[in-house]
Amino acid sequence: MRRLVAAAAAMAALVVGGCSVSDDGATDAEAGAIAAAQAYVDAIAARDLATVEEMTDPEAFRYHVASAKEQDIRAALPDAEPIADPWVSLVSATSEARYGPVEYLLDVSYELRGLTGGGTVVVRLGEDADPDDVASWTVTEPLVVRASTWVDGSHVPAARIGRVALPPDSSSSALVKVWGYPGGYTLEPAEPIPEVEPLWVAVGLADAPPWDDSLPKLGERPDD
Repeated sequence: MRRLVAAAAAMAALVVGGCSVSDDGATDAEAGAIAAAQAYVDAIAARDLATVEEMTDPEAFRYHVASAKEQDIRAALPDAEPIADPWVSLVSATSEARYGPVEYLLDVSYELRGLTGGGTVVVRLGEDADPDDVASWTVTEPLVVRASTWVDGSHVPAARIGRVALPPDSSSSALVKVWGYPGGYTLEPAEPIPEVEPLWVAVGLADAPPWDDSLPKLGERPDD
């Protein structure tokens, strides 16, 4: 329902003129940024990895890809349980936009299984591009979220999240930090192990255990 309201507001802002203002105070560029960010998070909710990556500047992932401390699970998005009711709201123009390209920061929220999550994205308008055209915008700061997983390497020699293999670790308490797009993911052995049940991992959602508890561990046995 909120998405329909946002779309109606964006449409109200699309009037003739380069910098016109709508009845709700949004300029064409602001309305275009909202529409582009909404299309981006809608693609994540639809698990449309090709569209999500196409809308994103590849350079935006340079830092994340270079980090050896976290596992990239973006490719597992099509295997995820999708987020629901994604919603974006305009925060402001970025500081870079004062002297460079038109660029906006937006807040993002969503939910899944009663859990809530969110983050921010930045979208940039192409030079001399039409702000009303979603294709004119590029995501320069994507919706990258994180989670931590535990794998008992002594019982599970190899694990995966969706189609993404996790780094092997033979220790009994292998902590694997992952990053990617929000959703509910399945952590399971790379090859089926009869006594090991898959675990559901909430990535980018408020699903932390109580302070006096620990994260579920894949392969942990009741008597461990």
